[in-house]
Amino acid sequence: MTEKERLEEKERLESQVKALGKKSRTMRDITERVLNARISKEKARKLVSAEYLEAMENGLDDGENEPLTMLDLLTVRMAQAVFEDGSTKAMEYLRDTSGNKPTERKEVAVDIMTDNDRALIDKVSQRLTENG
Repeated sequence: MTEKERLEEKERLESQVKALGKKSRTMRDITERVLNARISKEKARKLVSAEYLEAMENGLDDGENEPLTMLDLLTVRMAQAVFEDGSTKAMEYLRDTSGNKPTERKEVAVDIMTDNDRALIDKVSQRLTENG
């Protein structure tokens, strides 16, 4: 993709975002619309490396020839950044988004028994041994 083509594509996407912004009231609405925007495969090939795009298409082959969404392309581009640029941020994003985010485990020792509870247990235990 030439620099001119990239600039044209950038301007086109910016105008789409502006148009969406006029109709939407929240950033969430705008983001959702942008991420779900359909992009033809021809344009997708200009934005993402062909080998990654092909791998994604093979992985998502459901027999339908639907256009890709912006979210599809962004996800593929994140994978491309991991492998080509060594981006750990992109790797973390993909890992976390796919549901594989490591959880932090904190063990907290909590003594839920009060002194009164212990005294009661001692009394019950004493009665059981006396009557037992």
